[in-house]
Amino acid sequence: MAKFKMPIFTHKFEVSGKLGHGISMLAYAVRENETIGERSDIEMGNSSIINRWDHGIYSSVGFGYNF
Repeated sequence: MAKFKMPIFTHKFEVSGKLGHGISMLAYAVRENETIGERSDIEMGNSSIINRWDHGIYSSVGFGYNF
């Protein structure tokens, strides 16, 4: 992540922000299947939905006060 800080109002207050990129991969999942009066779990270990990379951009904005 990259972070910046910018002081405002005679260096007592500051505004900060973060920005970054993340990668993840889901390795295992179970799907619950429920019909009338019966419930079963289905393992999805070989599904193409699970075995793929997921990319994401993460960010935040913050405000602070220096004592």
